[in-house]
Amino acid sequence: MRPLAAARLSVTGAVYGARSPVVWTDGSPAWRIVLFTGLHVPLGLLLHSVPGAATAHAALTIAVAALLAMGGRIDRVVYAAAYIAGSEVLWRMCGAALFWESGKYAVILIFAIALARLRPVQPRLLPVVYFLLLLPSIALAPYQLLSDEARQQISFELSGPAALAMSVLFLSQIRLSKRQWANTVIALAGPLVAIVAVAVYNTVAAPTLNFTLNSNKVTSGGYGPNQVSTVLGLGAVLAFLAGVGPRRTTLFRLMMIALALLFATQSAMTFSRGGLYSAGGAVIAGSWYLLRDPRARMLLILAAGACGATAAYIIVPRLEQFTEGRLGARFQVVSPTRRDVLVRQDVEVFLAHPLGGVGPGGGDVYHARGALAHTEPTRLLAEHGLLGAAALVALFVMMFRAMRASQTANDKALVAALLVWSMLTMSHMAMRIVAPSLLFGLAFAIPASGHIRPATASRTAP
Repeated sequence: MRPLAAARLSVTGAVYGARSPVVWTDGSPAWRIVLFTGLHVPLGLLLHSVPGAATAHAALTIAVAALLAMGGRIDRVVYAAAYIAGSEVLWRMCGAALFWESGKYAVILIFAIALARLRPVQPRLLPVVYFLLLLPSIALAPYQLLSDEARQQISFELSGPAALAMSVLFLSQIRLSKRQWANTVIALAGPLVAIVAVAVYNTVAAPTLNFTLNSNKVTSGGYGPNQVSTVLGLGAVLAFLAGVGPRRTTLFRLMMIALALLFATQSAMTFSRGGLYSAGGAVIAGSWYLLRDPRARMLLILAAGACGATAAYIIVPRLEQFTEGRLGARFQVVSPTRRDVLVRQDVEVFLAHPLGGVGPGGGDVYHARGALAHTEPTRLLAEHGLLGAAALVALFVMMFRAMRASQTANDKALVAALLVWSMLTMSHMAMRIVAPSLLFGLAFAIPASGHIRPATASRTAP
């Protein structure tokens, strides 16, 4: 095997062993995709209504994901990670008895297991440096290092960066084929359909429903609108880009566009703007590259036109009628919901403590009314000082390298969309969920040039 091929293993062929992967592709019977996503409607309602069901689903999902990581199929490990990222908010909104960062630690666990079994492994210095730069500031935090508060604060603030570093470490070793990327999108879409089902049920079952110019917890399934809006916006982005991707069947394209509209509609109904704003920024970033390719340009224009017409003439008028005009008024509001205040306070903390910051979670002490950080870049400055600034530089260097590695217009579009969505999401909700970390890492697994020789087999760990 050539050194370049060894450095970037492809999961198109066998991964840990010599077996050929059996994957769902856009050429497979449509009923498989419909069945998988459709079954998540009753599943979501079950998890929402039966105490303990969400906990059992989470435990089973994580256990199966760990077994897949040990069992020998990298493609399925990636699907499992995507499923966990889609399920994390579902578990929280259904009251699963899990600690808050379970989704992040689950992704770290399965990627660590899979990475340990990969042979050969190419060293990746930047993600390791990025995370290590954040550790010294722990000693400066305003709490006892061995206390329960310290454990919670460190876990809350650093599990996201740890998941990002592990995602880049693992996913930069592999290449997902275009079929496997489609499967990854479908894996993430399943639990998002369950979230939509819970949100719609909660909306319909509500005895009273009042719409204001603020986020709406009822239409968000009884959970935090910001997180629900964000993951559904992610689903809309990935489904849309999958629908305009190259070499897809017409039926697959239609199904993906339908899912994109479904996720975008429910994301809007949360009345939390961050999810759609991040999704819009990601689609714009991807479209910048798609417009450069004649065939991709035509597909993009047709898909965007179909989505725009459906939204303008069918979806938006009905939502405006249902919300009595409040939805449109909500998205006309341009205020940053006090995030600008938190950003200014983070900068002030950085200027007062420039060397090492105030430690993970220490910045919250300086926020008005003890508000939690919502903007990851300024949180890095406030809580980690110049080391945080260096970590931020490492993030941007990794982004540059991921973009430089991709060569075709479609691949550049997808990588740009993943990275922009990840950074925009970090800018308005920090790293509350694992999705930004995973999506940042997935940008390194997108096929770059198509000239890397697939690895037909790789040695397993002894």
